[in-house]
Amino acid sequence: MALLWLRFALACYCVGLIYAFVALARPSDLFSRIALHAVSVGMVFHFVSLVEVFLSGQFVWASVHNAESLLAFISMTFFMIAYAVYQTTSPGVVVFPIVFFLTFVAAVGQQPSVFTSSVQKGWRIPVHIALIFTGYAALLFSFGASLLYWCRSAASNPRTPAASPAFSPRSKSSTRSATVRCCSVFPS
Repeated sequence: MALLWLRFALACYCVGLIYAFVALARPSDLFSRIALHAVSVGMVFHFVSLVEVFLSGQFVWASVHNAESLLAFISMTFFMIAYAVYQTTSPGVVVFPIVFFLTFVAAVGQQPSVFTSSVQKGWRIPVHIALIFTGYAALLFSFGASLLYWCRSAASNPRTPAASPAFSPRSKSSTRSATVRCCSVFPS
């Protein structure tokens, strides 16, 4: 049953993938809202799939199938947190295709391998793997944000005649919010 929920999530993430490709050509505010709601529903299905696999006792930390699914879910979690803070779907241009392909491979992937080692029953390996995937998701998200910032700064440079990408956030508001966040973390 968990595979069924994962495939429902994949169908919802497909809307996000289409949005990412369309947003590069011509951004649409209506399609952005539709894609955001679709991937939100997909994230709920994805969470249900992960919980069901975990509660059934079939969750193997060393399985590629489960690892890809978990990484896709953590990446979507970071995207939703960024959306809640900045109210922009522009990082979705980078995040949605990666999450779709990770979920696709997990949904049609191979059966998980079974290990009989007693090391697997400890708590250190699951915590270690979860922290690694959280770091990878944060790295992926910051890479996408850096690319968008780079596009925006290159477009606002008066020496370059390139037009500003419509999917990038406003330079002044992103700089202001980044300054506020840095000051709250590193007080002077």
